[in-house]
Amino acid sequence: MTTTRSGFTKLAAICIAILLGSVIWELGWPLDRAEHEWARLIAAVATFGHLTGVVGSYLRKEINRPRPRLLVFQIVSCLLIFALIAREQQEDNFMRFTELSRLVITAGLIAIPTLMSLTRIFEWLLRKQKHGRPLMAPAMQFVASLGIVILSGTGLLLLPNSTYPGITLSFTDALFTSTSAVCVTGLNVVDFANVFTPLGEMFVLALIQIGGFGIMTFAYFVAMVAGQGFSLRDRVLLTDLLDEGNLGSVVSF
Repeated sequence: MTTTRSGFTKLAAICIAILLGSVIWELGWPLDRAEHEWARLIAAVATFGHLTGVVGSYLRKEINRPRPRLLVFQIVSCLLIFALIAREQQEDNFMRFTELSRLVITAGLIAIPTLMSLTRIFEWLLRKQKHGRPLMAPAMQFVASLGIVILSGTGLLLLPNSTYPGITLSFTDALFTSTSAVCVTGLNVVDFANVFTPLGEMFVLALIQIGGFGIMTFAYFVAMVAGQGFSLRDRVLLTDLLDEGNLGSVVSF
């Protein structure tokens, strides 16, 4: 029987937030060897706490416990992070292939549960309907999520390691660049090649991909979760956009 306790779920959420902070610190700032050691230690402790939280919430059958497939993904990701951290300790230089691999796996460990949490937020908005109307209209959900992505991208572009040494990117330029990338307009006010490092360019490319995905499908996803449903015309359009051959299975896809 499902219990109402959420102690392990809260532990997993807190540790994933700490892990996100350690990744941003490690990627965004130029660190010396001692600071890299601290970043790895924080990542290891946060990963252990997150692993304890997700396993504990599943065993205690808490309400927000992860599904079996997500649980397996989180366990495997945490074990890989531990293995890569142990391997990093035996190498001399930092920012190596093993460290970059760990950061990529950590990003996936953070992103997948976060996306799952977004579906719970939409379900919560659906349950808060009043007189048949959702608490927040689907269009407002889309605009709000777009604003969150833009502000997050602005913060990432303002990190010291996102630009070359000696170059200070203003908040306005970072905001404009992030907005242009998410909205896929192609406009820019800075010279990308001379301003952004490969890390900063990677952030911009990620924002472009998120924006392109959102324009095609996110509005339909929100409409579905908000209880609006799909008309036949929507199904035909989604079939073309997603290159799905079966009209009947496009919604489940």
